[in-house]
Amino acid sequence: MTQMTHDEFKSEMTHYREDAERSAAENKDRYIVLDRLDRLYARFDEGERRQANRVVAEWLLSEVGGIRFEARHLVREFRISSLLPQLYESAAMLEASGAVPEADEAQLTRSLIQFLQPENVVVLQPARAYAASESAAERVG
Repeated sequence: MTQMTHDEFKSEMTHYREDAERSAAENKDRYIVLDRLDRLYARFDEGERRQANRVVAEWLLSEVGGIRFEARHLVREFRISSLLPQLYESAAMLEASGAVPEADEAQLTRSLIQFLQPENVVVLQPARAYAASESAAERVG
């Protein structure tokens, strides 16, 4: 199977999102879009996620607020910290607009940036490693 080009992959993701938007409008349920994008992204393998992340990076800088919202949702849901540069760029772009809705959106973007910072990521020790540790002091330390 041949790998898709970026433009082909972007087109497929965009069509998928647009189909979800139509369904959401028909059912009067905006969360259909987020749910379907979550399911799509979750199915991607590592290579597809790299391609998807490029598309999500572009969506973060979209002129359309709904697309930026969906992109931020995917970044938060899947903790896509590799997109921090685009989040910073998006926040700066929104702040520079001077409009109140964009300023609020910039604040949401800044909160997402903070959420993705390494010091805010909790890594849990696997239970097997915990149980195999030699002493209670080692477990606590």
